[in-house]
Amino acid sequence: MANKRTSCIVDERFVPKVGMIFETLEEAAKFYKYYSKLASFSTKIRNMTRDGDKIKNQLIDVGVWTISKVVLNHSHPYCPKRAEMVKQHRELSMFVHRTIEIHEEAGIRPSKTYQSFVAAAGSHRKLGFIEKDVRNYITREAFWADARSMAAFEYFGDVVSFDTTYNTNRYNLVLGSFVGVNHHGQSTLLGCALMNNEDIQSFKWLFECWLRCMGGKAPKGILTDQCASIQRAIELGIPTTIHR
Repeated sequence: MANKRTSCIVDERFVPKVGMIFETLEEAAKFYKYYSKLASFSTKIRNMTRDGDKIKNQLIDVGVWTISKVVLNHSHPYCPKRAEMVKQHRELSMFVHRTIEIHEEAGIRPSKTYQSFVAAAGSHRKLGFIEKDVRNYITREAFWADARSMAAFEYFGDVVSFDTTYNTNRYNLVLGSFVGVNHHGQSTLLGCALMNNEDIQSFKWLFECWLRCMGGKAPKGILTDQCASIQRAIELGIPTTIHR
């Protein structure tokens, strides 16, 4: 008989095991998040330890990341029917992002936008997000660029820098900025954004918005920090640009 505190049956390929190897920390986190979704529990990520309920996957960096310890016990019963709606498992696709943006520009209320997704899916349970996520996307993701930025990009947009080191703590939003260098060696702002989080989809959305504002002309090169999410978003959003 199955213990109430044991997770539901999950394909063994997706269950964490000692000795599993991942090339990057992001890859390990993605695997664990997917497992938690299948096993119907939420996750919290702290430093080098993945902690969901009492599940701990300790990762060691030896050139690659390897799991050194796995504990598959839960501290409370799970709820498979509601697993999809756990915050960590909800996400908006790029199609949903774009649809929300179009509706917002047309003055359609978030509640109406959400109901259109429900109608298309047949049920709110078939969506991977809730109405709050739609509202949060509208109010907590913003991109800005003016005519001066667009004109400057024409002359100084061969190589740009993208930086997210500043954080607006009061509103818990990440500030990202695109910066170029003019003929006087001075920094010139080519666009900026306030972002709810720093995942791949958010960065991809930002790069695509910025590229549209710059007339669809991608820079030859872009300089960023070593964030894996930014790297992947650049590969997806502006694949012809050399990233350093």
